[in-house]
Amino acid sequence: LLGFLCLATVIAYVQRVALTVPTKVIEGELGLGPGGMGVVMAAWYWGYAVMQLPSGWVADRLGSKPALILFAVAWSVLTGLAGLATGFTGLAILWCLMGCAQAGIFPCSTKAVGATFPQNRQAFASGMLVCFMALGGSLSPVLAARLLGADFTWREVLG
Repeated sequence: LLGFLCLATVIAYVQRVALTVPTKVIEGELGLGPGGMGVVMAAWYWGYAVMQLPSGWVADRLGSKPALILFAVAWSVLTGLAGLATGFTGLAILWCLMGCAQAGIFPCSTKAVGATFPQNRQAFASGMLVCFMALGGSLSPVLAARLLGADFTWREVLG
């Protein structure tokens, strides 16, 4: 279970940070400018913040594992759809919805850790999740830059 949660954490962080590397290309292609791109990035954080409590409720109702799978599928689909955006509004809405879906990872993960691990192992499991957050956050810019350097477009990187 811990391996699954850590893998989901890395994937989440890789996907959420992947849009930050090609910002200048996206700004140019969609005619956004730095302010518009800033609003797109902020939309992710607003969606993420607003959905923290509701996603915990979903984890309580469905169970942590089914809810996490649901959220992971949703955020992955939304990341791919963001690569199809043709303008500011579409990209902002899709990136906000992606943030909403990613809000579920930590309520689901902490619920699973609390329900699965004995009390004396919960801190270790939580620490591993934090380590994999850092790993995902550090891998994403490198992966995105390499893919962009290998002649992939930002749309292909997200897809």
